Amino acid sequence: MKRIMINEICKVYDGPHATPNKTEYGPIYLGIDAITEDGMLDATQFAHLSEEDYIKWTKRVIPQENDIVFSYEATLGRYTMIPKGFHGCLGRRLAIIRNVSNKINTRWLYYYFRSPEWTSFIRNQTVKGSTVDRISVEDFPKYTVPLIPIGKQNRIVDVLDKIDRRIANNKKINDYLCSQIQLLFSYLFNLSSIPKSWTKGVLTDIANITMGQSPSGDSYNILGNGYPFYQGSTDFGAIFPTIRVYTNKPSRFASVFDTLLSVRAPVGSLNIAYENCCIGRGLASVHGKYNNNTFVRYLLKNNRWYFDNINNSGTTFGSITKNYLFDMPIVIPSSKLVATFEQKANLMEQQIYKNEQQTRELQNLHNWLLPMLMNGQATIEN
Repeated sequence: MKRIMINEICKVYDGPHATPNKTEYGPIYLGIDAITEDGMLDATQFAHLSEEDYIKWTKRVIPQENDIVFSYEATLGRYTMIPKGFHGCLGRRLAIIRNVSNKINTRWLYYYFRSPEWTSFIRNQTVKGSTVDRISVEDFPKYTVPLIPIGKQNRIVDVLDKIDRRIANNKKINDYLCSQIQLLFSYLFNLSSIPKSWTKGVLTDIANITMGQSPSGDSYNILGNGYPFYQGSTDFGAIFPTIRVYTNKPSRFASVFDTLLSVRAPVGSLNIAYENCCIGRGLASVHGKYNNNTFVRYLLKNNRWYFDNINNSGTTFGSITKNYLFDMPIVIPSSKLVATFEQKANLMEQQIYKNEQQTRELQNLHNWLLPMLMNGQATIEN
C-alpha cells in the first residue's frame, strides 16, 4: 500500500507552551482533559481565558473547524476534531494537524490516527522522559500514512460517522435526561423553607456507605478476569466510569446503580456504577437504604458545598474521612415525596442506562470495524 508523509498533505502546528490565567467566561482553553479516549470533546472540562489572552495564546495557531488536535506529551494518543463554531485556543502539550490536500479526507485521517496500527507505531516513537513521555512534534510531519483512493476513504468515513453520530446522539439524550432529573429534584426539594414533616439527620440515616480499599497489585489484569476495578475519579466518565483494569481479588464492592463518590481530590465527584465492581481507596460506594438510590445520588450532587469545604481548604491532596462522610448533615423529606421523586427519576435513569448499554455496543462495533477497514480486511461496496 502506498504511503505518504504527513507534511505532504498537512500542516502541523504546535500549541502554546504555557498556561494562561483562567476566567469564568470567554474563549475556550482546550486542555487534554477535555479530549476523551474515544475522540470526543467533553465540554464539562473546558476552561476559559480572557479575549486579551486569547490573542496572545493563538499567535502560533488559531484552531479552525475540522482541524485535528492531538496530544504529544504526558497523556499521549488523544485525538479529536475542532467543531464548527469553536472559538478558543490550544492548551499545553497539544498540536494541530491541518489538512491542505485534496488527496485526503480529514475525517478518514482522524480515524486512522485512532487505529491500532497508528497507535502501535506512535508507541514505538515515544520518547521516554524522566518525568513525562512525549512524541516529537518536529518529527511528526515526517511520519507516513496510507494513501488510498479518496472514494474508498469517503466510504469508510460514512460508515464510521454513522456509528459516531448515534453515540453522540445517545450522549445528548442522556445529558438531557440528567438535566430533567435535576429540575425535578430542585422543584420538589430545594425549597425556601423546610416543611415541618421533614427531619434533620445524617447521610447514614438513608444510605449504606462502603469505603473503598485497593486489592493487591498482583491481582490487576486487563484481560477481564474478575471484577472491574475503579481506583478513583480518574476512572470517571460523564455519568458512568470507564473500565481500565480488572481484579481477581476484590476487597470492597459497589453494586450496579450505586453512587460512586470520590473521597480524594477532587472530593465529591460522582458517577453511577455501571456494573458490580471493586472500588479502591479513592472512592466510596453509597447505596440507598430504602429503594432510594436516585434520591441519594441527587442529594449528594446538590450538597456539593460539603465536599468543596475540603477542596477549598488549601490542602494539595484533599480527602475525606469515613466519619466526615458518614456524619454528613442532611435534611430528610417525607417518605411519600421521596417515593414520588424516585418513581419518576428512576424511569429516566433506567433509560440513561439503556442508552449507555447501546453506546458501549456501538463503541465495540466501532473499535472492531476501524482496524478491519483501515487494513483492508473489511471492504465497503460502492
